[in-house]
Amino acid sequence: MPINSLSFEVEPLNPPAQMALSVVAVVDRRRFIEIVSEFERQQGFSPTDGYGGLVPEFFQFGPLDDYFQGRWQLAADLLSGQIFVLGCECGEAGCWPLACRITEVAGYVVWDRFSQPHRP
Repeated sequence: MPINSLSFEVEPLNPPAQMALSVVAVVDRRRFIEIVSEFERQQGFSPTDGYGGLVPEFFQFGPLDDYFQGRWQLAADLLSGQIFVLGCECGEAGCWPLACRITEVAGYVVWDRFSQPHRP
């Protein structure tokens, strides 16, 4: 299993008129939004864009360090063991989300079983 580095960027939500901040995962120094969009293009999905970061101001994610390590049980219960790791570019987490299962294995945090509820 490859080991990747994970960090996060905080940036203004697009459009910036909403004055809200979003949290975007960065995997191996690449924005996760770009990685997912590239994968979807390679798979022939349409549309391939529309993802944005998660906006804590709009949804109670709980402590984000716990949330992104899969420790926030309420979030996982909402999606049958999965949580949102990307939301829609509009800021609404459930509008165009990417979800995954997050577990801890041998001291590492593992994101797997990715799904987009609006497509197979």
